[in-house]
Amino acid sequence: MAIATAQWVDLLVKKLFGVAKTAPESEKSPSNESIASPAFIRGDVVWMQADQITGTAGNGPVLGISSAVGNVATAAQHNKWLVSNGNSAGAGLHWFEDEASEKHVKKYEVFEVEEDILLLSVVWQRMRKQREDCQKTNNSSVLPFEMPTNITSGVLFRNITQGDRDRTTQLRDYYHKKLMMWTLNEIRLSNFRQDLKKLLQSDGKIFQENMKPLAYRMPEFYDYDLMFDEMFFEHNTQVKQERQIELKTKHLKLVKTVARKRRHSQVKEFWFSDENNNLNRINISKDNPLLSLMEYHAKNPIKVQGQFYKNTQDNRDYCVVEKYSFL
Repeated sequence: MAIATAQWVDLLVKKLFGVAKTAPESEKSPSNESIASPAFIRGDVVWMQADQITGTAGNGPVLGISSAVGNVATAAQHNKWLVSNGNSAGAGLHWFEDEASEKHVKKYEVFEVEEDILLLSVVWQRMRKQREDCQKTNNSSVLPFEMPTNITSGVLFRNITQGDRDRTTQLRDYYHKKLMMWTLNEIRLSNFRQDLKKLLQSDGKIFQENMKPLAYRMPEFYDYDLMFDEMFFEHNTQVKQERQIELKTKHLKLVKTVARKRRHSQVKEFWFSDENNNLNRINISKDNPLLSLMEYHAKNPIKVQGQFYKNTQDNRDYCVVEKYSFL
């Protein structure tokens, strides 16, 4: 009996994330597969003992070196080969004697926790929303519960709910599928998406220090991406525009507003539909004194003249409006 294409795709995706396929995708997503199936590394091309690392490269391809199993002090006395192409003359080799003195080396602390770091981030986001609701209701800065100070605070472990676990599973499944589509469509992964891939391929219980900021923001990114998907259910995914930037006049009707935190600023995004059912976005900084004026006028259809920049995200088009004026 022929194997369905969906089965091959499911196998490919699960292999990509380092797990075995034990059930169809409808029953088990990659994040729910518990049996590891890592990429094969030949044992004959990996040096394991520090005292076996020679001063010159031997014959045969050396793909990488693991940490020395024996005495660390002994390992430091030997050259640490990083990559070799099998050239006995040493061409293509990169090595250094003292990692601590190498200015291009970055070192991160490694954390091991009892729960998925993404789960802890989901809990923290829920608690922040509860704090905002409490402050609005009581009009007071005093909270009836303890707030975490970092993503590994003990208060997060003590406040995990089943709803948090369900939301974390949904978040992981959502981005597993996104990564699958990016891979199948041969979309180049940005540094952010490469870090996201590393985080999703793990169970989130052992991670480097530099993964903390990404994990902290993931629930916010998840909410935004869901909103982004929802808008395109009812609007065009392709914008017919001859040039990347065009000066136009459009009639715009408000679809949604979204407050976003960026690295150095906070903005409010106003999403509008135009007469061709395309999506258009206007960004206004939260500290802009004209923000309230925009919020007031955006409630009704507006006529705008400006530069419309065509943007594409995940194969879906929209326009960013800049240097605009209201007519």
